[in-house]
This record gives sequence, structure tokens and C-alpha cells, in this order.
Amino acid sequence: MRSNREGFGKKMFRRIGAGLLTAALALSPMQALAAPELMPDGGLFDADYYASQNPDVVAALGSNPSVLYQHYLMAGRNEGRRLCDPVYGTTPETIAAQYAAVRQYYSRSVFVGDSIMTGYWYYQARHTGGAMAGINFLAAKSYSAYHAVNPADPLNPVYQGASRPVWESIAMMDVDRVFIMFGTNDLVVHDPATTVAQISQVIDMIKAAKPGIEIHVIAMTPMYAGATLRGMLNNPSIAGMNTMLLQTAQAKGWGFVNIFSPLLIQDGSLNPVYCSDHYVHLTNAAYHDVWDTVFYTYALQQIVGNQ
Repeated sequence: MRSNREGFGKKMFRRIGAGLLTAALALSPMQALAAPELMPDGGLFDADYYASQNPDVVAALGSNPSVLYQHYLMAGRNEGRRLCDPVYGTTPETIAAQYAAVRQYYSRSVFVGDSIMTGYWYYQARHTGGAMAGINFLAAKSYSAYHAVNPADPLNPVYQGASRPVWESIAMMDVDRVFIMFGTNDLVVHDPATTVAQISQVIDMIKAAKPGIEIHVIAMTPMYAGATLRGMLNNPSIAGMNTMLLQTAQAKGWGFVNIFSPLLIQDGSLNPVYCSDHYVHLTNAAYHDVWDTVFYTYALQQIVGNQ
């Protein structure tokens, strides 16, 4: 199994790892690759990829994922057609092993954030068969870094029936890593530098409460081009804060997840396809097409890097 992962690692750093790092450093648009999904029979399959690579099959059978998967099982694999992008592996066994490793990785993780993170929580609750379905969440609408640094703030997420500071809740959890995304509500009242400083303060408290836990910060997501601006909540400030957050993560040894770039269109704003309210909130398509893909790939990069 190790040899498969090592081979995958080489491919991934050529195809995705380097691309993610370059895009994160530049914070420029990036194309996301769809991660394979669990099918009813337990197989893993990327219907979008299969359709894009096999227009003859789509012309004959349509684009229904179940129909495409049956075509792969009955004919496609014998014809040498790939069931998903080769960055995820070259055999069903390799893909299944990687999928299981990602699921285990996120079952030992907790995601902290605001209403945008809460949206991902709700999305995951409806997609229990996905690789990220085991994530723990400490998220609340209107939450922010400036709320999080206050132990008595009423917006602190509820855990085990009580509103608690996130560091206290995390200390009670059986988790190895935390993913944090703040900024949307912070920039309404603070500048990017203050926001990053408060995120750092929250992280210091988490590390003090649970020594040895891994820290991964998530880039702030962009906003709709025509959205009403509030305080410093605008796309140039968001991009600037993400650059500052990346630099801080590199200096402090945190992981950095670039969820920002693949949500953009050319003018530096949120892709309208991924916006649910002409403001900052995201559609299920954003969580499916971008979040699931980026986090799936990020976990594989971390797993391979720790082999």
C-alpha cells in the first residue's frame, strides 16, 4: 500500500500539490478537480470526469451518474476508460484506499468558523457517504475571530449542550487537528491585520488547551461582485487578508488551505454560480465542486507528506 501512496504522491505534487501551492502563494484563480464519490454499491466514481472524457458515452446514454457508472462497470473499464482523474489513482483499489484514508483523516478533525462554515456543516449532514462526512464542527452564524477570543461571548458554538470557548470544546474532543476559517464578520468591524492577529490569538489558546494539535487555517472566501460593502468587507481586503494569513501560517508552521482561488472569476469576485444570496454565502454546488475537492486533495497531500 505504501508504494501506491508514494506513486500517488509523485503524481499529486506534479499535478495538484504544486498547483495548490502556487495558487495559494499568488492567490490567483485555480481550476478544481472533482473528487470521486461513493456509489450505492460501495464503488468510487467521478461522473463529471467520466462524462467529460467520454462524450461518445454521453451522446448514447446521457449524463446520469448511475447510468455512467454502470457503463464503466459493464464496458468502460474493459475498454481502458478511467473512472476518475488519474491524480486520484489508477485502480479502483488505490482510489478506495485513498478515500478511506481521507475519511479517517477528517474523522479526527474539527472545523471552526462562521455561517459559511455552518453551510458546509449542513451540506455534510446531507451527504453522509462522502469522504469528509466524519468532520466535527464548531461553527455558528455571525461567529468571528473577535467573538472567539472572548470566552464569555454568547456566540461561541454549542458543544455537549453548552456554549463554550472553542479551545475548551476542542480540548474535550478526540481530534488531532483543527481547521479554522474566520474573516467575513471580522472585516465588517476590523482591518485584515487585526483579524489575522485575533485568529492567531485563538490558535494560541487552542494550542495551550490541547498541546500537540495540528493547526490548519482556511483562506477567507470571496464575495459577490455587486454585494453591499460593509466596513472593510470587500474583495481587495479579502485577498490582502488571505495573503497575510498565508504568510503567518508559513511563519508559524500552520497548514494553509486555499479555498479562495477556485471560487473566483476573473474580476476577483465570487463566481455567481457559487453564490446563494448575492452576498457572501455559498451554494451546495460550491461545497460539492470546490470545498469537497480542495479538502479531499489537501488531506491526501498531508497524508502522503507524513509517510
